[in-house]
Amino acid sequence: MSVIQRGLGSLRTAQRRLWGGLFLACVVGMGSAEAIDEACEESDLKGADLSGLDCAGLVRPDADLSPAIGPPEVPTNIQGTDFKEATLRDSDMTEVQGGCTAQACTRFDGALLQSTMWTDAFLGGVSFLGADLDSAIFSGADLAGAELAQSNLETADLSTAILQGAHATDLSGCPVPAGLPEDWSCIAFNLVGPSADLSGAD
Repeated sequence: MSVIQRGLGSLRTAQRRLWGGLFLACVVGMGSAEAIDEACEESDLKGADLSGLDCAGLVRPDADLSPAIGPPEVPTNIQGTDFKEATLRDSDMTEVQGGCTAQACTRFDGALLQSTMWTDAFLGGVSFLGADLDSAIFSGADLAGAELAQSNLETADLSTAILQGAHATDLSGCPVPAGLPEDWSCIAFNLVGPSADLSGAD
């Protein structure tokens, strides 16, 4: 074998090692980026403290995040929790305590939340950007200042929800009139009512 051939062979070996290392780095990087905090996958989430955790991409339909049985009852804390693109359809979110911490606000952006129950939940400032909330029930829920733009609210029940300051424009689906509080309506796929945030509405 000539010196040139040996040199080419060494070069190919080095290239294979380089590409192998890059592939491994990509796989490891992807794995860490998609990691879900273990607490999000605990078998019992009733009354759990999930504040500030990364639950993005969690697949957990029929989850029960209702309060832990007391006395006293302890609501599930999801302040600042990231549920981006999670699958939580048919879940019980009764009395969950969402909202913002000093670091972040609760996010359900792009999540699948069909037929979820949000009775008496605190969701002030929570983001549901682009989420599917078809048939979700928000009886007595506080959605003041919530982000609901581009979400699907078709057949959702918001009739007793607090919506002051909520931003619900460019919706992909509107609630029926009976599913909205008095003085609220869905016009051109925007929720319009007292103190509604209509920024960016067409």
